[in-house]
Amino acid sequence: MLSRWLGLLLALSLSVALSGCLGTGSSSPQSKTGPTVTSISLSPQNSALTVSKTLQFSAQATYSDGSTHDITSSATWQTSDSTVATVNAGNVSGIKPGVIQVRVSSGNGAGAVSVTAILNVTSKNFNKASLKGGYVFSLTTALAAPNLQLEVGSFTADGNGNITGVEDMNGPSGAAKDVSLSGNYSITADGRGILTLTSSGQSARTLRLVLSANSATPGDNNGALIEFDGAHNALGTLEKQDSSALANTALANRSYVFRTGGLDASGHPMASIGLFTADSSGITVSGGREDINDNGTINNGAGAANSVSVTGGTISTVDGNSGRASLSLTTGAGTSNYEIYVVSASKIEIVGIDNDPAIGHAEMQAQPAPGSISAGGYLLQTDIGGIAGQFWQAGQVAVDSTSHFTAGLMTQDGGVNAVFVNPAGSITVGAGGRATFQQATSAGSLNCTFYMISSSKMYLLQTNDAHAGAGLLELQAPGPDGFTSPTLNNTFAASGAELGDGNVAFVQQLVSDGMGHVVGIADVSQPQSGNPAQLVTSTVVINATYPAPNSIGGVTFNVSSPGLGVAALSVLLQSPSSAAFVGVPNDVDGWLVTQ
Repeated sequence: MLSRWLGLLLALSLSVALSGCLGTGSSSPQSKTGPTVTSISLSPQNSALTVSKTLQFSAQATYSDGSTHDITSSATWQTSDSTVATVNAGNVSGIKPGVIQVRVSSGNGAGAVSVTAILNVTSKNFNKASLKGGYVFSLTTALAAPNLQLEVGSFTADGNGNITGVEDMNGPSGAAKDVSLSGNYSITADGRGILTLTSSGQSARTLRLVLSANSATPGDNNGALIEFDGAHNALGTLEKQDSSALANTALANRSYVFRTGGLDASGHPMASIGLFTADSSGITVSGGREDINDNGTINNGAGAANSVSVTGGTISTVDGNSGRASLSLTTGAGTSNYEIYVVSASKIEIVGIDNDPAIGHAEMQAQPAPGSISAGGYLLQTDIGGIAGQFWQAGQVAVDSTSHFTAGLMTQDGGVNAVFVNPAGSITVGAGGRATFQQATSAGSLNCTFYMISSSKMYLLQTNDAHAGAGLLELQAPGPDGFTSPTLNNTFAASGAELGDGNVAFVQQLVSDGMGHVVGIADVSQPQSGNPAQLVTSTVVINATYPAPNSIGGVTFNVSSPGLGVAALSVLLQSPSSAAFVGVPNDVDGWLVTQ
């Protein structure tokens, strides 16, 4: 009996003791709130993904106590269109082409934090290896108006993100020759990329690019460039080199039609077109002709009827690695000096190194020299002073089988429309493929000289206007049913600029469905709203609609998305794979080519 009471007393004592302990812990509950997410960093930004492949995104959160943590696996993810791409724990899977937003969020309700990134889901599969081998590049940079820096060079890309090369440049500080350069690059699946370029003696520059297929050499890629660091705006090109043509023998016994554009000593536009012929050694220039418009003064005052004779000149030894050489052309007015970079036996890029900066191209002329112009519709595109990004005229002209114009419609800088009127002008091609014409239009007379590269392509110079408009006249090549809406069912790389008063430049990848809709992505450099002296860079989504092309291949892309700097692109097709365009309301001009 005594043992029973002792056991009961012991149990009761333990119960009271334990109750007291538990009661102390629960009688005054504490709620502890941890640090909260204040921002999220999402990467990659503005990237691309090939259809049927995946791309891993990562999310890094910053908390209210200053700490950072990877929240990729715990955050909430979504895409703006799950028919284009889906996402799971940051791993995005591409389904079909389109431009979407990838969103990552943390938290709930009013305390939620989220961030988005643009993703271009594409049918293309570019990468660093898409830029490999030797390339010639050109770049026109807008400095303080009206000054320009003009440069041409070549580099070797290793296919793994690194380049080395050489260039020549000319601008307000004078000519700089044989300048070494280096850099690195990255390429996204849609062919867009970033190129960091460091030229000896200059600050490093960040460029954006877009690659396109090089139709002359399948499997290689050409491209377009813009500057993208807010320092200046620039527009340029990339052209894959043919290594077998990097010798004087590749130029021997060939005639080249050339055009250069730039500024004279007073900062006024000056452009020239002409022809030179290399002898059997590819070293001596045996002759040629040139036509010049210097702010309205034609051929040094001799007038459009009297071209300037090229009496001689030399081509130095072509470097077998870079394709670089020096070119001099001698006329009665003196000697003009250039540095050239051989792209192929049929194409050369040129930069002038005299006091008047100039930049341009030369293309091998068909032999024998064309004696007539093919009938058909021609795309006409010229720039002020022959400088890319300085729009002057664009349009279409029609030529009949007797070399007479039958129609013409052009848009000119400032929103001027010029329609050809009777009497129809005629074209007579003379020696060396040189021709002149005069045509009355609703906006005045159009007087031009051109040199024929072939019977369907020529370089053109306007000779009755101080803007020194120079550019291209090329036969249009529509499909068997003409320029129909399905013509535009393709993926295009595009680049354009207005390096004058608008000071905007962009590169784009666009996908057109052939049924009136365009989607794409663009890297844009343009003046800051409210502070035009400051450039801003951005990557924007493009949405546009278009009607069926008209009978001459004209079509308007009506841009509904903001950020591009234009409300529309007025496009004129040269072929199903190439088109010129002009931006509305500003005069951004450039080219579309198929990827």
